[in-house]
Amino acid sequence: MIDCLKIKNKNNVFNFKNMNEDTEYNEIKEAFELLDNEKKGYINIPNTIQFMDLMDYDKENPLIYNLISSLGDGDIDYDTFKERYLQLIKEEDQRAGLQRIYDLFINNPDREDIDLDILKKTCYDMGETFKTADLQYILDIAGDRTTINFNKFVKFMNKKYVE
Repeated sequence: MIDCLKIKNKNNVFNFKNMNEDTEYNEIKEAFELLDNEKKGYINIPNTIQFMDLMDYDKENPLIYNLISSLGDGDIDYDTFKERYLQLIKEEDQRAGLQRIYDLFINNPDREDIDLDILKKTCYDMGETFKTADLQYILDIAGDRTTINFNKFVKFMNKKYVE
């Protein structure tokens, strides 16, 4: 994660945000250059996936493997690779945050889904009062009318509902 800490001395302001972004960009560049071993300035996706499969790269570095696999066929240049990589990191960070929130609902190891009883209990624990019909409405639009699993929770949290 990028730190926004700044330290001032007499002559300079050291911005660790920029330093960490530079480090992150260097790591992205290194990954691209490793995959662009012929130094053409682009990666051929089908050939790269074939190479990665042979090297068990899906197990060694699943983030890069999933990134390349999600790009379809053809070639990809460094700028597109970097943009997609940063987007994937952001999505993973967001998903991890949503997992922590979801886990607050699911405080029982025997449960995997959020249901009406869990919604009621969570609201009660937070001092909120909702009508059962309102909580059922949440299940209706977010889940399958009875439960919400993690993937549906993520999808629901990323939607914007306007009434």
